[in-house]
Amino acid sequence: MGPPLTGHTDSIWSVLFNPEGTRILSAGADLSLRAWPAQWSEWPEMACERIKKHPILKDPERFFENGQDSIALAQQTKSACDQEFWQDM
Repeated sequence: MGPPLTGHTDSIWSVLFNPEGTRILSAGADLSLRAWPAQWSEWPEMACERIKKHPILKDPERFFENGQDSIALAQQTKSACDQEFWQDM
């Protein structure tokens, strides 16, 4: 086990937290599942630092042609990370 989201060899498709916030499970385009221990209080900032650099958030229209729901979700994710929402938690 390493830091969260290491070990995938391709894009990460989804992330899931257990209810206690002590474990993270991620699924990737490399068809692997990875699990790690995690502190919920540290996760949002770390996740945002990683996903803000992803090409989908930099230019969602390029990846989601005519996918307005997907474009909106990518823009909302970027906005939440830009606002550092975890500061209010």
